[in-house]
Amino acid sequence: MLSGMTNFKAAFNSLCAYASVNHLHWHLYYMSSGFPLPVETCTATLIEGDPEIYEIENYSAKGFAFQIKRIEEIKKVSSIVFAIANLLCDLNIAHNLFITRGTAFNSKSEG
Repeated sequence: MLSGMTNFKAAFNSLCAYASVNHLHWHLYYMSSGFPLPVETCTATLIEGDPEIYEIENYSAKGFAFQIKRIEEIKKVSSIVFAIANLLCDLNIAHNLFITRGTAFNSKSEG
């Protein structure tokens, strides 16, 4: 999220996950201040260390979460996200991706 605006969001819907046809289905938008996405503040548990991979807790859908703390982490994190998304596509599993700024993760804390 190179945008300096903290309310900039990006979302992707795969086929059968609110995308009506099989194509890149991205949503880019600015949310009003004070209205974060629920996924921005859910709790997450660390499940892997390098890069850090988290499992989202207490949310309506199962999911993984990642964070990029330094610019040097972009390639490594994006490679893992791509591998997971590619696997979900290969297995025909509907999925959504959200890219947003959120609070920092700590093991068993809000993220």
